[in-house]
Order: sequence, then structure tokens, then C-alpha cells
Amino acid sequence: MPLKYWQEAFTYAVFTINRLVSPVVGSKTPFELLYSSKRDYSQIKVFGCECFPYLRPYNKHKFDFHTSKCVLLGVSIAHKGYVRMGQSGRIYISASVRFNENFFPFSNYPNFNKNESMNESDFTTLSEKFQVVSYPVNSLDNFTQLAAAHNHSQDAAGNMELP
Repeated sequence: MPLKYWQEAFTYAVFTINRLVSPVVGSKTPFELLYSSKRDYSQIKVFGCECFPYLRPYNKHKFDFHTSKCVLLGVSIAHKGYVRMGQSGRIYISASVRFNENFFPFSNYPNFNKNESMNESDFTTLSEKFQVVSYPVNSLDNFTQLAAAHNHSQDAAGNMELP
């Protein structure tokens, strides 16, 4: 997979890690602590695999193709659906997708240089995009309290009251 999709790979890895059980938080997942609901592994698919989305909502004419080959780039946080890139480079988000998790289109990508490496400037750009913050272990108790307060302290108008 070309390096320009590294950010999507990183985001999808974080999505997956947040749904893994951790002994540090009492054999729960960060997702369970934040949303007070059980984890759902059904959305986790192999990153970069071939997929075939239902494209009818994106097409202008009803006789256009209903699907085309795409590459899975992740899961949308803002919408219920998968983020995929079509052969034209266009990004789609939809929930109706079929996956072929045994085939990776970028393995046959003709312009992909397998000896491609990252420059030091690439790391500078990435570090500017992501702010690394470390929290002490005991701050997890504060996080749990804030998550519980968020779930129970909404007023009638839907505004959150801070503890």
C-alpha cells in the first residue's frame, strides 16, 4: 500500500485497538469504558482488502453499475459505514459493502515502489498532525468518572453539565 494512505492505516489501527480487551482497565476495552456498551467486532475487516460497495446512491442514472472494485481504508467515525477508495481515487462511505479479505489490490499496483521509504520530513509532517499526550495510570479513574458523568448529567435540553 502506498505511504500516502498511512494516516488511514493509523486511524484504522486505533479503531481496532480501542476494541481490544486490556488488563490495565479491568479486562474491559477503552470503547466499553467510554460508551458503556459492549464491543462489536463485526465492523473489523482486513485493512486494504478488496471490497465491493453498493454505489447506487452515488450514480446519476439508474442503469449505471451498482458496484465497483474498491479498497477498504477504514471505518467512518461520523457515519455508519466503511471508508473505501474507488479505482478512480474517489472516496466513498457506505454501510452496504461486500468484502474479499483474501485479496489486496495494492499488491498488484503498478506504480507502487516496494523500495519506497519515508523521509525525515514525512515524520515531521505526521507529528504535526498528531499530538502525542501521555496520561498517568491513575488518571484513568478520572476518565471513568467523566464518562459516567457524561452519561448521567444531561439536562432536559440535551446540554451536558460539567461535574
